[in-house]
Amino acid sequence: MTTAIRGSISVLIWAVLVLALVEMCLACVIQSLVEDWIRDPVNKGTDGVEKVYMYFGSFSRAMLTMYEMTLGNWMPPCR
Repeated sequence: MTTAIRGSISVLIWAVLVLALVEMCLACVIQSLVEDWIRDPVNKGTDGVEKVYMYFGSFSRAMLTMYEMTLGNWMPPCR
């Protein structure tokens, strides 16, 4: 049993790395797509801008939101 666990650790590490890379790429894309909408003067002060910025305003926020959505907490950011 320990041999099987030891053999699967490399697959687990690669899976986590690939998942993290995909999430980083998607976070960058989503953040860059909403940046123009957030900075648009027409949208200043609206409730939607604050909510979008709260979830996707920076790379770290977008990355955290992508991580939450991956783990099943997709309802709050998708509303």
